[in-house]
Amino acid sequence: MATFNQPLSGSVQDALRRGQALEAIRLLREETGLDLKSARDAIDAHRRRPSPSAVRHGSPTTSPPVSADGFTPSAAAGDVIAAIRRLRDQTGMGLKEAKDAIEARSSASGGHGLSPGEVPRGGGGALLFVAVLLALAWLGWRYLATGAG
Repeated sequence: MATFNQPLSGSVQDALRRGQALEAIRLLREETGLDLKSARDAIDAHRRRPSPSAVRHGSPTTSPPVSADGFTPSAAAGDVIAAIRRLRDQTGMGLKEAKDAIEARSSASGGHGLSPGEVPRGGGGALLFVAVLLALAWLGWRYLATGAG
């Protein structure tokens, strides 16, 4: 298996700009003689690198930066889908890889795996017990106060 560490040709880069990754891999294999896995790895590595113009000028959309472990401020706020999309756009990660990275960071930061807007469960048993106890005490007091006892 060969490793490809050279700049991609114009035709391969054009195919990538058009969103045709398979065509880019095919062209790279024809131009260099690389095997399929090496060509795919070279294309994936190229797609993960930010373009020089994006680095110089910044991206046209303003989105929160992704940290090295894939966490964005929006993930902390519960917008996991947007965080996964942003991580994939900025790093070229696959969907499962990006989802796992965001979920791991979200749960590590206190997200506890809850969906956006979901309220943590638990602790309600003690509250219910106290409410029932108070209701029984009130009923007992009313029973004794009416003179039935």
